[in-house]
Amino acid sequence: MSLGAGSQKGLDVLQRYHTLLGTKWTSKISEKQTYLLTSDIIEWLKKKEPDERISNCDLLLDQVYSTEMTQKSSEDIVDCMKLFCVLLEINCGNLVHIFKRAGVNDENLRRPSRDAVEHVLRGRPHHDAAKLVDEFEERKWRYFPVVFKYNDDQIYRKGTLFPFCRFERINHKGATARLFQASVKEELVDSSLKRVIRTSRYEDKDYGFCYRFVVKSFNADNRDTFEAERDAFAGIHGETRVIRYLGQYQEEFQQNQWTYNILLEYGEFDLDEYFYDHYPPVLGAEIVDFWKELFEVAVAVRGLHNLEQINNAGRTTSYDGWHSDIKPDNILRVDDRWKLADFGFARFEKHGHGKQPMTRLAGGTATYGAPECHQLSLNPDILGSVSQTIDTWSLGCVFSVAATWVILGSQGMKQFQDVRRAAICDLKKKDRIDSDPDKSVADDAFHDGSNPLLDVKYWHDCLRQVIRSSDTTSALVLDLIDKKMLLADPKDRLVASEICDELKLLLCKARKRTDALDESNPIENSILNSMINFDNNAPVTKEQRQARQNDIAASRRLQDDGSKQATKSGLLKNIIPGKVANRGGALGAAMGRRYGKPAISLPSPGPPQMASDEIPFVPRFLSNKSTSSNQPTYSLDTGFTTSSSNGLSFSDDSLESLTTQSLASAPLKMDESMPIYQEWLSLQKKTKSILPQIFTRRKIDDYLSRFVSDRDLIFVVDNGKTMSPLWNEVTITLQVLAAKVEGLDNDGIDLIFTFNDRNNVRNSKRNASYVFRDAMNRAKAPQDDSKPYGTDMARTLGEIFQQYLKRPSKKMTLLILTDGVWEGSPDPNEVENKIATFLKSPVIESTFRDRAFSIQFISFGQSGISRLEALDDDMTKKYHITDVIDHEPYSGDVYKMILGSFEKSFDVKKTPTLPVPGSSPTAGENMSRSPSQNSRRPSQYRQNTTETGNRRRSIFRS
Repeated sequence: MSLGAGSQKGLDVLQRYHTLLGTKWTSKISEKQTYLLTSDIIEWLKKKEPDERISNCDLLLDQVYSTEMTQKSSEDIVDCMKLFCVLLEINCGNLVHIFKRAGVNDENLRRPSRDAVEHVLRGRPHHDAAKLVDEFEERKWRYFPVVFKYNDDQIYRKGTLFPFCRFERINHKGATARLFQASVKEELVDSSLKRVIRTSRYEDKDYGFCYRFVVKSFNADNRDTFEAERDAFAGIHGETRVIRYLGQYQEEFQQNQWTYNILLEYGEFDLDEYFYDHYPPVLGAEIVDFWKELFEVAVAVRGLHNLEQINNAGRTTSYDGWHSDIKPDNILRVDDRWKLADFGFARFEKHGHGKQPMTRLAGGTATYGAPECHQLSLNPDILGSVSQTIDTWSLGCVFSVAATWVILGSQGMKQFQDVRRAAICDLKKKDRIDSDPDKSVADDAFHDGSNPLLDVKYWHDCLRQVIRSSDTTSALVLDLIDKKMLLADPKDRLVASEICDELKLLLCKARKRTDALDESNPIENSILNSMINFDNNAPVTKEQRQARQNDIAASRRLQDDGSKQATKSGLLKNIIPGKVANRGGALGAAMGRRYGKPAISLPSPGPPQMASDEIPFVPRFLSNKSTSSNQPTYSLDTGFTTSSSNGLSFSDDSLESLTTQSLASAPLKMDESMPIYQEWLSLQKKTKSILPQIFTRRKIDDYLSRFVSDRDLIFVVDNGKTMSPLWNEVTITLQVLAAKVEGLDNDGIDLIFTFNDRNNVRNSKRNASYVFRDAMNRAKAPQDDSKPYGTDMARTLGEIFQQYLKRPSKKMTLLILTDGVWEGSPDPNEVENKIATFLKSPVIESTFRDRAFSIQFISFGQSGISRLEALDDDMTKKYHITDVIDHEPYSGDVYKMILGSFEKSFDVKKTPTLPVPGSSPTAGENMSRSPSQNSRRPSQYRQNTTETGNRRRSIFRS
């Protein structure tokens, strides 16, 4: 096989190898670091060039071993290809067999190998063993840079090449850890992590598309805190209102010196930074929306205080939790939501039934800490415990600062801090507080060591006097703080669940008052348009804001000639436009609904977002002059992550954002022969005069009521990018089905999207067609090829299954509208494995009756049809489970789309005859007739629409 010593071909291949190594195969991590595309290199080594009988690897081996007695072939180093690459780079390719003899191969190449290699190199001429091994150890890391995976746990030795193209300290806050904003090129992020942090993908001007996240780094002295936070994240895994844990790693930065690191999802701002970067809300709707979003933190605290974990056997264990360090720095803005972060001081203990949860804690931030925490810190040797209401105190402090910002802005926050400092300083002078720094309270605390500061109450009184007339919420928040949160006795404070109940009532009351103000004194649309346009032109991100500040500063230096006019001009130019909190969402979305399409295009740096979670608040000055005593449905639940009893949802379910516009826009001519369109036409006729019917319940479908009883109905809409061309069909289908089932689910029907759970709808009981239509308008995937919008259906179903297992007491059907493509679930078996595991879990098998839980797929297009049909046809035999899965194309039978998965008479190839659009079968009709017997059913749809490969007609034609 060898070509002989020192062949010209071998020399040419070696020269070409080194050329490619320095050009084509080298990629940049950062300005100072590069890595090698190892898979491309090995592919080239295995390749045979045209007219060559042996591979490039064999040619190289022939060349580097040309002076050796022993010849090697690629078969000899099949497990040492990466090792060979490293040795070639340092011109020692002929030592690959020596390193292999020392036990080094591709599998263990990352491990230290100095002693073993130096041992076998001793006695070989022309080699300085120590120097050679040093160079080898330095060069090898470029061949396998770290690729971050989701939920990874790794130990990285000194020299490891990390993939950070940007690694910048976020701020200098925090006493136990340092925070870094990290950016990593997308090719060095594993697909498992990409799916989780897909909204953090951005285009870097120097490095192309990157993913952004946070590295929280602890030194060895704070390893205990690292382990506590890591364990806390393990306990709260799956909670959507807390910052998402992505993984961990240990790094050896010097010999036997380590850092301990946690990877977290990236937040654009913490609450403190947000207050200084944004202007406070002004209009009533904006203020209500701001508080509604911030109240999500209270829901997070409630979940933390009452944590439930389900093990693999389906058993639930309850824990009592304490966060212990709630403050603005630990509340982060992620995808336009507030999330609770920093669990370094969190504590969890098994729930003791009938006992008030108490525990011993250490740490926390003194400024926002409760009085009893300060008292325990003075006597660490005394065995004392604290209740969960220490978090109530801290949350009250956060709300106090937030109310100050809403009413007086960021300068008011500074004044409030000065008020507290002055009060504590005065108490020290009067010897009412110990002046010893080691024993004194924090200089800006909210208490004097035992009781709330009187000046905090006086400050709140001041805020009430100067509050805007449009602000109907902040005074109510201040009352809650003073009367039920910032209290000296921990037993007098509300627990987290009680706080959430209070916040429900508070928001309802605030909305009613805002509604009345808006109706009596509406703001002209021209003014609202101007306000939104001004907000659109403000910088969106911190980087854009900093760039605007730099431009203004440069402009002032050029124009300032020392004159009074120049000084005035400079001052005016120094006013930096900033975002007004919740302006775009509260006003832009509402005006869009009024005119039937977005009146103003709002910029969005990331994926599609909305300002509120279910139905954005629509003030009366933006809606038609229709009045009603009923109020809209609102929910603080932002997805299917908690049951209805766990979210701040409102039971009143009327809707005032409806207008006279049609149910859904259809820009193309519809195919009038399609059953779904016939139903849609019937629905349109019933709602021609929509305003008089807004607040009346739709008549329950008598036919469906025979089959649907005590069953939760949840619509799941695939809003991945592949669904965009079919979005009108999906919207019309969803509206028809929602109208059909309205009133059958006593809890109200839910809508879940596979992307961006902020558009989800919970417990819609009335006018679901309109509510869902608005949600669909917001949730459509953007036409941006740079953003990954491949549906991960396995993840979506997994989250639903996880929540269902917590309370498996009621029947449930998922109605999934999808094309079956699911680009975010590349493993074709991932979804079926997820479903099978769920259905075979002990809780489901031992507790539920036949078809108590079912899944109905409603398909669009042809691309993923075979996958959906396989789920329908093959799962029962393959996994020995009950047949609870059905598939029906959107062009098929409307009633089968609802009943096919749990009513056996519908789960057949020849589906039963369905009622004509707009009517229901009479009691005497046979529900199992074949479709051909229905004379009013269009003939082209009498065929079996579930037949594989059958090309279905589109709803629309040009």
